[in-house]
Amino acid sequence: MFESIKKLLHFQSHVLAVPILQEASKVLTHDKEVLHDNFFRFKTQWNNLGDKIKQLEIHIKKLNFEKDIHKNVDELKTYQQEKYLFSLQKELKAYLEMKQELKEEMLHSKLKVSQIEYQIEKVNTKALMLSATTTTDHFDAEDFLCSIHLEAIDQLNHEEEILSQKIDHLLMETENETQTREDVKSFFKKNNSSDKTENEIISTSNNLKVDEFFSEESLEKKQNNFFNHNQKTKIDRFFKDS
Repeated sequence: MFESIKKLLHFQSHVLAVPILQEASKVLTHDKEVLHDNFFRFKTQWNNLGDKIKQLEIHIKKLNFEKDIHKNVDELKTYQQEKYLFSLQKELKAYLEMKQELKEEMLHSKLKVSQIEYQIEKVNTKALMLSATTTTDHFDAEDFLCSIHLEAIDQLNHEEEILSQKIDHLLMETENETQTREDVKSFFKKNNSSDKTENEIISTSNNLKVDEFFSEESLEKKQNNFFNHNQKTKIDRFFKDS
């Protein structure tokens, strides 16, 4: 589309060019809004995925702890837990890869928005230059267009680095993995039977209910689902939840 706009900008007759340029500006504005919507959709998915990753990391650490306690008591159960943990670790790896892909999609959307905004400025300025109500006595349109062009070049030279920093800052509140590790360490240092301790750990992971999430009944159910091959595809389930 940008190539077509370049051709439009060479029109010298306002009778033909102005209506076309105005329509092009509307189309570009719509495209910009779509990209904005995509960015916030990706951000929502990124946040949801971050929550899932934190929950899964805590669950894996809990199962590893229980496996180490019972590894010399019931070999069959230990073997089953190891297979289940391996599945959870593959799921975690897939989530982390998706998280990185979503971040790249957000950065791409931001860059495209910046490019489109620059094109909108050029189109609107050209339409203004060709408008019958504009005269060089009151407005130096060519000088104005040159100023916009130079400013845009300077901005785009640093756009990727700036936007990457902004996105990192925007998402850093959900990226504190160090705090998650400290929460888990604190949890296992205390009495496992303490409801208060469990509630404090889960409160750092969006207030999950410990009795429901880590109960023996829940663990057996999860393991049975795994060994009966009734689990759904992990990534599909994530997007369905989102």
